[in-house]
Amino acid sequence: MKKIILLIGVVCTAVISCDYSTQKNARTENTMATSFNIELADLSLLISLPRTPISVKWMKNPVSQHTTDAALTILLKFSEEDYRYVVQNSTAFETKSDEILEQDTYDTWIAPLNIESITAQPQGEYVALSNVSSMAPNLFTQAKKSPFIHGRLVALGDGFVFLSLYSM
Repeated sequence: MKKIILLIGVVCTAVISCDYSTQKNARTENTMATSFNIELADLSLLISLPRTPISVKWMKNPVSQHTTDAALTILLKFSEEDYRYVVQNSTAFETKSDEILEQDTYDTWIAPLNIESITAQPQGEYVALSNVSSMAPNLFTQAKKSPFIHGRLVALGDGFVFLSLYSM
């Protein structure tokens, strides 16, 4: 019994005497890491889903610390048939142009997909995407009591739909 207590004491002492800077660096990395949600049930409480996606990755962030407004970023993968339905039944914007995303958003959400049909042109802190279709997110903003009614849908191809929604 004394050996167990002594061993616990040694382990506690070793843990307590860890280098503070190592602990500080570990905390910084954890707070800077992007945390994605992959729960479809949670997402369906925030937006309408016109079809059930094969996979989902999403994140909700406050717009600023001085307001209750929030932004919702979503990447959905649909079957070919469901993707066609979403694209055909979404309202196209009146003006067609390249989709402009912040570089970080592109790097985090779009680049890892490796969709060959997308042409990405860096423009400073932004990236212009060609060969994608931007539309109103009307199919996804029908949820009762959902504050996420503004934003855009980007049809990326290969069944992927990127949504950027926000509340006001």
